[in-house]
Amino acid sequence: MSTIFIDESGYTGEDLLNPDQPIFILASLCLSESDCRELRERFFKKVKSPELKHKRLVENRRQGLIIDFLKELSRTPNLVKLHITHKRYALVSKLVQWVVMPAARKDDIDLRINGRDIGLAYFIYHDLPELAGKEFVEDLLKRFQRMMIDKDHQSYHLFFDPLFDERYPQVSDKEHQSIIDYLLWHIKIGHTTLGYDLIDSLEASSRSLGIPYSRPLDITLQPARELMENWRKDVTDEIILYHDASMRMVEVFPLWQTFIHPYPPPALLQLNTNDPSYPVGIAATYLVNSKDWVGLQLADILAGATNWWIKWGEAGANSADKYGLELNNILQTFQKFANWPPTNPTLEDFEERGMTEEEARLQDEYIEKIMAFHRIRAYGYSFVVKSLRSDESEG
Repeated sequence: MSTIFIDESGYTGEDLLNPDQPIFILASLCLSESDCRELRERFFKKVKSPELKHKRLVENRRQGLIIDFLKELSRTPNLVKLHITHKRYALVSKLVQWVVMPAARKDDIDLRINGRDIGLAYFIYHDLPELAGKEFVEDLLKRFQRMMIDKDHQSYHLFFDPLFDERYPQVSDKEHQSIIDYLLWHIKIGHTTLGYDLIDSLEASSRSLGIPYSRPLDITLQPARELMENWRKDVTDEIILYHDASMRMVEVFPLWQTFIHPYPPPALLQLNTNDPSYPVGIAATYLVNSKDWVGLQLADILAGATNWWIKWGEAGANSADKYGLELNNILQTFQKFANWPPTNPTLEDFEERGMTEEEARLQDEYIEKIMAFHRIRAYGYSFVVKSLRSDESEG
């Protein structure tokens, strides 16, 4: 049996434009709780606090302890997997996902094919601020974020109405203006094609899945799934997962159980015959309080250190930051997955990352069947999130 702990750093809910926390990290650690307690005793014995937290350790100038601990982990890097999300780029991708792609599908256009959705997200993220101005794009993204959080008609009009003002935006360079108009046209068709259905359907769709609140800008579930799918490629025995009992994971827990179900129906298995990560097959997922689990505390240190390292690099890799320098030498060794804007991509890069028509068809069929499987499980299905303590599991 393998035990995996997952914790996060940089979570700000659906606020993906928070200037202080531009990065979201999920860190996973494959170690038993008893092994984690031994690591705490070896590397953090001097820490008097009952719960280890990266933020608190840094505030108390205990970076040296963190570095020694991470160096030990780097000797067996296969014990760690990290997921890194660039929040602003994720928000732009959500704009394409929720506004552009459904409208295109109304006209039988599937933007997933050849990576056109990825390319559009990149051009809106990278080129639109250069052409129309950073303030314009900042305001656009703030209004989109507000619409997807409030999901009411007032925020809908605050987002869309300015886009139909002929003066908004206007630049002197005609070539630049044509590119701006082309990119914004993709967004505007969300209004002309979908209308209020774009937001009105979200809550009903969530409730049909047994999820109490629709949070279309959530960035926690998909990275967690991606991490566990990649763990399944490496781990052949039974997996027990301990995840921090965050509010969103509690809300979507029944859906999570469906995605990682150890015994999916044959109809789903047939769609994934060539995928070594399917079924993910987590034997049990426990949502627990980190104060009771050293494994989660060590995952928190991993996540916090990774967040520091990424922000250090994005800020210019200041050589005066000795902690950042040491993290850079260590964290390179761990396997990482990312939702991150590509660097100088070509059209061929977008096509490679995109789907073929057959892949898109199979994904649609999988989504249809996994949702049907979930609804079958959900009706009359109840679950209890146990307040499990680490000493109870070891006995």
